[in-house]
Amino acid sequence: MNITELLKSDDFLNTDQFYKRRKLKKYILEYKDCKIGLNVLCFDDEVIILEKNRFFYNKSKNKKKIKTLSIGKEYVIIECKEGTIQIKNDNGHKLWYTPNRFLLSLKMERKQKLEKIKNNII
Repeated sequence: MNITELLKSDDFLNTDQFYKRRKLKKYILEYKDCKIGLNVLCFDDEVIILEKNRFFYNKSKNKKKIKTLSIGKEYVIIECKEGTIQIKNDNGHKLWYTPNRFLLSLKMERKQKLEKIKNNII
């Protein structure tokens, strides 16, 4: 299955962020790979809510979501700072996000092309 098809499938969209991160572990953007002008794909728009100075996640409650990012949409990195990247979101505003919310799209495209070549040869 293609990564973009996976990102837009209902099964993937209805799962929690921890399952999404396990499934796409190889492709998650790391800060060391961030460069200005790099295209990245958003795969997670869910936020962990901080309650009583502890991280708390309850699957049964409504989840807080970032409304300015779309899952499966490609964004361009404008600026990089320690641990965050600046991206122009759907509303046209430049905001800072953590890199682990995005996938390295170039790496995925290359891997998929190599897999297609490998399958055609064998």
